[in-house]
Amino acid sequence: GAPKGLIHRCGGILLKHRLEQNLHCDIKEGDRVMFYTTTGWMMWNWALSILASGADLFLLDGSPVNPGPLHLFHVAREQRLTHLGVSARLLDVMASSGQSLSEAGPFPYLRCLMVTGSPLSASTAMWVREQLGEEVLIAPFSGGTDIAGCFTGPNPLEKAYAGQMQGAMLGMDVDVWDDAGNSCPPNLIGELVCKNPFPSVPLGVWGDSSGERFNASYFETWPGIWRHGDLASWTDEGGIIIHGRSDATLNIGGVRIGTGEIYLALESVPEVSEALVFTQPWDGDERIVLLVIAANPDINQSEVIERIKKTVRTACSPRHVPAQIYFARELPRTFNGKLAEVAVADLAHARPIRNLTALINPGVLDEIAALITVP
Repeated sequence: GAPKGLIHRCGGILLKHRLEQNLHCDIKEGDRVMFYTTTGWMMWNWALSILASGADLFLLDGSPVNPGPLHLFHVAREQRLTHLGVSARLLDVMASSGQSLSEAGPFPYLRCLMVTGSPLSASTAMWVREQLGEEVLIAPFSGGTDIAGCFTGPNPLEKAYAGQMQGAMLGMDVDVWDDAGNSCPPNLIGELVCKNPFPSVPLGVWGDSSGERFNASYFETWPGIWRHGDLASWTDEGGIIIHGRSDATLNIGGVRIGTGEIYLALESVPEVSEALVFTQPWDGDERIVLLVIAANPDINQSEVIERIKKTVRTACSPRHVPAQIYFARELPRTFNGKLAEVAVADLAHARPIRNLTALINPGVLDEIAALITVP
């Protein structure tokens, strides 16, 4: 459907942002902070709240990877930033570029690297840690435009583990539930929920005077419980992992599979630069389809396809193995860099494509349609 115009309150949002910035990210008066974002992402609003802490806010007009992948870190050194905020996807690009952050450093003032937009993989987190050392807080967090803030994120007082966030943000009664509304034990993927109100709960949806659309979006599954639409799991260390959107979940023969499981397995296939997985109706059920961008255009595609299938079967299960794998020129993205899994799933199921206006490259969907169309 059309994007929701959410109605927010200034006081609740400012309180939420200051809590996240001051307590979770250790932003103080006199700090120098930049979070690279467009004005169309909620992180723009989040960044503006930094001024309430008496910190200096830096803005960058231009591309984060021009003139090179390390551009933001050059800016961090030149401007003596104490806090730098980037998308996880941008760090993936840096990690795969073959360059070292030392080429842009040193960073004697940098205390915190804030990361959001999509899950920060364990491999990229370890790369960042090796590059920046133990003194810099790596602070991945996850939330949404819906709440103009975060559900989960960093804790500067606790030990951090690569590939996971340290827990819920203060004031957020977060849990992971199964389909029956029971709390999931560690390592079991379920729905991310918030069981009690929080300061930045929206007042409603613009034009939805009855509240019907607002309630259907967040409270329909469990009345009074905010269901955010993300798949998550607790870890043995007490942290939390976000596995992607639950509306992009793969359902094969009644078994629910998180797309993040397949993406994690693909990290060990060097020929794959990027991938997007979805399901397609097939023979009365669903089949898994994988779109791949090759790291090198000269690869032997047949060999790589077999390597992908073997890797996914070993790391996950035979049920996770894609039935079809296609090599694509480009994958659809939103304006904040997220892969548009839901748009491709809508395309594959011949549904109206949701939030088409949120895509930075909607034309690529025509190319994908030609690839995946079944004769």
